[in-house]
Amino acid sequence: MQRRTTRRTFVTCLVAMSALIAGFASVASAAVVPTKDADVLASALRGSGVTVTGSSIMLAPPNGMTFATSSSKILRMPSSGKRFMTMSTGNASHLLGLQGGFLSAALGGANTRGTSEHDASILKIDFVAGAGSNCLSMDTRMMSEEFPEFPGKLYNDGFVAELDVNDWTTIGSRIIAPHNFAYRVDAPTWNGEPLNVRNTGDSSATAKNAAGTIFDGGTPLLQARTTIKPGPHSLYLSIMDQGDEVYDTVVMLDRLMAYDAPRGTCGMGAFPLVKPTVTRPRVLVTKGTTKTFSVRATSESQLRRIVVTVDGRNVKIKPLFDKERRALTVRVPLDTSALRHGRHTMTFAVANRAGTTKSQIAFTS
Repeated sequence: MQRRTTRRTFVTCLVAMSALIAGFASVASAAVVPTKDADVLASALRGSGVTVTGSSIMLAPPNGMTFATSSSKILRMPSSGKRFMTMSTGNASHLLGLQGGFLSAALGGANTRGTSEHDASILKIDFVAGAGSNCLSMDTRMMSEEFPEFPGKLYNDGFVAELDVNDWTTIGSRIIAPHNFAYRVDAPTWNGEPLNVRNTGDSSATAKNAAGTIFDGGTPLLQARTTIKPGPHSLYLSIMDQGDEVYDTVVMLDRLMAYDAPRGTCGMGAFPLVKPTVTRPRVLVTKGTTKTFSVRATSESQLRRIVVTVDGRNVKIKPLFDKERRALTVRVPLDTSALRHGRHTMTFAVANRAGTTKSQIAFTS
């Protein structure tokens, strides 16, 4: 109790110190429109392959406005269409602005689903998944004022996405959500948990990932996915403060889609929508007519494949992946005597779930 009182006293001081910055925030957030209209929220979120048949706000704190839509182009949002939606544990209008301010709103939302959540909000969207669809996905970012001070602590604000079953609960610093599909499967500290401050504080959560917002840090752009069958379904989106009702957290959401994914590619979880980073290829050594080329690639999610070509023709390789398949090194010895004389191009194409990055080097034989 003493720790919580100290934290709330500290919050009161910070809110007073942030008054000037809040003025900037209110102007910048003019492009963020708070709403309690569930249909407006569903419309901002909807993408292809999904026909919305109904929507409702199942739970919201008695004070404040925790839902909003925005047409601002920020942090690769909106990822489709002209608007995206947000959910917050505070006032959703407070999104854009200068980092270094402070957001903390206690909206009076008591425990309703467990023992430790506060200011929880739940949006339900009823929809029909199109014929032939086997995968449901949506793009999301989670950002928090709890970062970087409180990851791994009692104050574990979180976001949950559930398909057809809404049964999450809380106890202590844990969010128990057996039907949640918005969890980081590739983060070092994920532990099967929903997106929350505990795993927002892993190495992939940075201040840069929240640049342009008031929040201190956040995840990269993620795509949360789960398998689905064609026909009617209900999507439940929930956000909550954990441990106490201070220090705000927000999620951006867009491009809810149902589609036919190639076999084995849908998966379940939240994967970074960041393509691999690939170094510029270089020639390590030349011995006679043999040149040995080298390249290194890194990724925020698991690397799926690498293809090397010379003038469009595949070259056999033996890539060396690290244990988590988030980095690779490849060396390609090439006998240039088999090539026609002249200029050639070697291309390295490295792919993860977000897409493919290519890097090239020109050489002569």
